[in-house]
Amino acid sequence: MKRIYITEGLITYSVRSEKIETNSNYDTAISIKMVGERFPVWGTIIKSTDNVRQFAKGIIKSWVK
Repeated sequence: MKRIYITEGLITYSVRSEKIETNSNYDTAISIKMVGERFPVWGTIIKSTDNVRQFAKGIIKSWVK
């Protein structure tokens, strides 16, 4: 399990990634949540070749709009 933090504006987000065992290319689970807030956790499964930080930044930017 890896955890990174991304700050967008005044809010910091925690992004957690973890390898899972599947029979497909989609084998990395990620979850995104606001640090210190009681908001729901957002999650999905991405390909192991995708950049987790770049993918998470794209999702967070879509929330900020």
